[in-house]
Amino acid sequence: MDMNAAVRNTEEFLGRVRKLRNGIENKMLRIETLRDMATSTTAAVSDMPRSDSPNLQRMETVLCKVADLESEIAQDRAAMETAKAEITAALSELEDYREQQALYGRYVECNAWAAIAKDCGFHIRTVQRQHDAGIEHLAVLMKGRLPYGQE
Repeated sequence: MDMNAAVRNTEEFLGRVRKLRNGIENKMLRIETLRDMATSTTAAVSDMPRSDSPNLQRMETVLCKVADLESEIAQDRAAMETAKAEITAALSELEDYREQQALYGRYVECNAWAAIAKDCGFHIRTVQRQHDAGIEHLAVLMKGRLPYGQE
Protein backbone atom coordinates (compact mmCIF):
# COMPACT_ATOMS: atom_id res chain seq x y z
CA MET A 1 0.00 0.00 0.00
CA ASP A 2 1.41 3.38 -0.92
CA MET A 3 1.69 6.23 1.56
CA ASN A 4 -1.26 8.18 0.09
CA ALA A 5 -3.59 5.21 0.58
CA ALA A 6 -2.32 4.73 4.13
CA VAL A 7 -2.96 8.42 4.89
CA ARG A 8 -6.47 8.22 3.42
CA ASN A 9 -7.25 5.11 5.49
CA THR A 10 -5.92 6.81 8.61
CA GLU A 11 -8.03 9.91 7.96
CA GLU A 12 -11.08 7.70 7.42
CA PHE A 13 -10.33 5.87 10.68
CA LEU A 14 -10.02 9.19 12.53
CA GLY A 15 -13.14 10.65 10.87
CA ARG A 16 -15.52 8.07 12.32
CA VAL A 17 -16.39 10.21 15.36
CA ARG A 18 -17.37 13.23 13.25
CA LYS A 19 -19.42 11.01 10.94
CA LEU A 20 -21.24 9.39 13.86
CA ARG A 21 -21.78 12.77 15.55
CA ASN A 22 -23.31 14.22 12.38
CA GLY A 23 -25.56 11.18 12.04
CA ILE A 24 -26.75 11.56 15.63
CA GLU A 25 -27.47 15.26 15.11
CA ASN A 26 -29.45 14.52 11.94
CA LYS A 27 -31.48 11.82 13.69
CA MET A 28 -32.21 14.18 16.59
CA LEU A 29 -33.50 16.78 14.14
CA ARG A 30 -35.71 14.14 12.53
CA ILE A 31 -37.07 13.20 15.97
CA GLU A 32 -37.83 16.84 16.69
CA THR A 33 -39.68 17.14 13.39
CA LEU A 34 -41.64 13.95 14.01
CA ARG A 35 -42.59 15.09 17.52
CA ASP A 36 -43.78 18.40 16.11
CA MET A 37 -45.89 16.48 13.60
CA ALA A 38 -47.32 14.28 16.34
CA THR A 39 -48.27 17.20 18.56
CA SER A 40 -49.71 19.41 15.85
CA THR A 41 -53.44 19.11 16.17
CA THR A 42 -54.63 21.76 13.80
CA ALA A 43 -57.44 20.76 11.57
CA ALA A 44 -57.07 21.60 7.93
CA VAL A 45 -60.22 23.20 6.65
CA SER A 46 -60.57 22.70 2.96
CA ASP A 47 -63.24 22.29 0.38
CA MET A 48 -61.30 19.38 -1.09
CA PRO A 49 -62.81 15.94 -0.62
CA ARG A 50 -61.32 13.73 2.04
CA SER A 51 -59.10 10.82 1.23
CA ASP A 52 -60.88 7.49 0.80
CA SER A 53 -58.49 5.81 3.19
CA PRO A 54 -57.19 8.20 5.85
CA ASN A 55 -54.22 7.06 7.89
CA LEU A 56 -55.93 6.24 11.17
CA GLN A 57 -52.67 5.16 12.79
CA ARG A 58 -50.71 8.32 11.95
CA MET A 59 -49.84 9.06 15.56
CA GLU A 60 -48.82 5.46 16.20
CA THR A 61 -46.62 5.43 13.09
CA VAL A 62 -44.91 8.67 14.10
CA LEU A 63 -44.28 7.45 17.65
CA CYS A 64 -42.82 4.17 16.36
CA LYS A 65 -40.47 6.12 14.09
CA VAL A 66 -39.40 8.26 17.05
CA ALA A 67 -38.73 5.16 19.17
CA ASP A 68 -36.73 3.55 16.36
CA LEU A 69 -34.65 6.70 15.86
CA GLU A 70 -33.99 6.97 19.61
CA SER A 71 -32.76 3.37 19.60
CA GLU A 72 -30.48 4.09 16.63
CA ILE A 73 -29.12 7.16 18.42
CA ALA A 74 -28.28 5.07 21.49
CA GLN A 75 -26.42 2.58 19.28
CA ASP A 76 -24.61 5.39 17.44
CA ARG A 77 -23.57 6.98 20.75
CA ALA A 78 -22.13 3.67 21.93
CA ALA A 79 -20.28 3.29 18.62
CA MET A 80 -19.01 6.85 18.91
CA GLU A 81 -17.61 6.22 22.40
CA THR A 82 -15.91 3.06 21.15
CA ALA A 83 -14.44 4.99 18.21
CA LYS A 84 -13.19 7.73 20.55
CA ALA A 85 -11.46 5.13 22.73
CA GLU A 86 -9.83 3.46 19.71
CA ILE A 87 -8.68 6.78 18.29
CA THR A 88 -7.33 7.95 21.65
CA ALA A 89 -5.39 4.69 22.00
CA ALA A 90 -3.96 5.08 18.51
CA LEU A 91 -3.01 8.72 19.13
CA SER A 92 -1.19 7.79 22.32
CA GLU A 93 1.35 5.95 20.14
CA LEU A 94 2.50 9.21 18.55
CA GLU A 95 5.74 10.50 20.01
CA ASP A 96 5.05 14.21 19.44
CA TYR A 97 2.57 15.54 21.99
CA ARG A 98 1.70 18.53 19.75
CA GLU A 99 0.65 16.15 16.97
CA GLN A 100 -1.45 14.24 19.48
CA GLN A 101 -3.13 17.48 20.57
CA ALA A 102 -3.89 18.57 17.02
CA LEU A 103 -5.34 15.20 16.02
CA TYR A 104 -7.26 14.76 19.28
CA GLY A 105 -8.81 18.21 19.03
CA ARG A 106 -9.74 17.71 15.40
CA TYR A 107 -11.01 14.13 15.41
CA VAL A 108 -12.11 13.25 18.93
CA GLU A 109 -13.42 16.63 20.07
CA CYS A 110 -14.41 17.66 16.51
CA ASN A 111 -13.12 21.19 17.05
CA ALA A 112 -12.45 23.79 14.40
CA TRP A 113 -8.87 24.78 13.61
CA ALA A 114 -9.24 28.08 15.46
CA ALA A 115 -10.39 26.36 18.66
CA ILE A 116 -7.54 23.86 18.51
CA ALA A 117 -5.02 26.64 17.90
CA LYS A 118 -6.38 28.59 20.87
CA ASP A 119 -6.21 25.53 23.14
CA CYS A 120 -2.64 24.72 22.03
CA GLY A 121 -1.44 28.31 22.00
CA PHE A 122 -0.28 28.17 18.38
CA HIS A 123 -1.19 29.82 15.11
CA ILE A 124 -3.80 27.98 13.02
CA ARG A 125 -1.31 27.17 10.27
CA THR A 126 1.09 25.66 12.82
CA VAL A 127 -1.69 23.41 14.12
CA GLN A 128 -2.52 22.37 10.55
CA ARG A 129 1.13 21.45 9.94
CA GLN A 130 1.18 19.44 13.18
CA HIS A 131 -2.02 17.75 12.05
CA ASP A 132 -0.58 16.82 8.66
CA ALA A 133 2.63 15.49 10.22
CA GLY A 134 0.61 13.58 12.81
CA ILE A 135 -1.53 11.96 10.12
CA GLU A 136 1.57 10.79 8.26
CA HIS A 137 3.24 9.46 11.41
CA LEU A 138 0.03 7.73 12.51
CA ALA A 139 -0.39 6.20 9.04
CA VAL A 140 3.06 4.64 9.37
CA LEU A 141 2.28 3.36 12.88
CA MET A 142 -1.15 2.02 11.92
CA LYS A 143 -0.21 0.56 8.54
CA GLY A 144 -1.76 -2.88 8.26
CA ARG A 145 -3.57 -2.82 11.59
CA LEU A 146 -6.45 -0.39 11.41
CA PRO A 147 -9.09 -1.67 13.87
CA TYR A 148 -11.98 -1.73 11.45
CA GLY A 149 -10.36 -3.54 8.54
CA GLN A 150 -9.16 -0.67 6.36
CA GLU A 151 -6.11 -2.05 4.58
